[in-house]
Amino acid sequence: MLSWETLLHPFHRQRAQHQNAAFLKSLCLEVFIWSQIKDRAGLDDVAWHVVLNPAQKGRVAELDVVVSGEGRLLVIECKNHLDLDQLPDVIEEQYARTRRIGRLFGRWMLYVHRDRADYPASNAVAIIASQEAKARDYGGRLLWHDDLADLPVTVTTFLQEDHTPL
Repeated sequence: MLSWETLLHPFHRQRAQHQNAAFLKSLCLEVFIWSQIKDRAGLDDVAWHVVLNPAQKGRVAELDVVVSGEGRLLVIECKNHLDLDQLPDVIEEQYARTRRIGRLFGRWMLYVHRDRADYPASNAVAIIASQEAKARDYGGRLLWHDDLADLPVTVTTFLQEDHTPL
């Protein structure tokens, strides 16, 4: 159903430095998450850097990692860095995007490539806990670098759960 192929700009139009910079800037995290799910979770329908509406200017949407299984479509957004005050907006954006793409069968996860303890704010623990609860209420899941070891199990369990979001 899904393919691992990507729709990046044609290689003959980019210089090697531009390709390397683009990959290291954002795509390496997507490829890593894709690889962890594909290799360790035993799921076949896993794709990364899925581009929707590639021919329509202004309407292009890119999905970092997409997993199809158990009659569900799981969209995983990967962020290298995300401030705590940005979390509510990103959670709502992921909820809206997944509802539009997957309808009732769509699920989403937001992976932030930082440990929970990396946030120095005095109220960081409370903010993170409230945003994780908000993500669950919106039919999604918020994952951190701390959760990476359990990612394959988390993904397969999440696909099997019966939960209809708001």
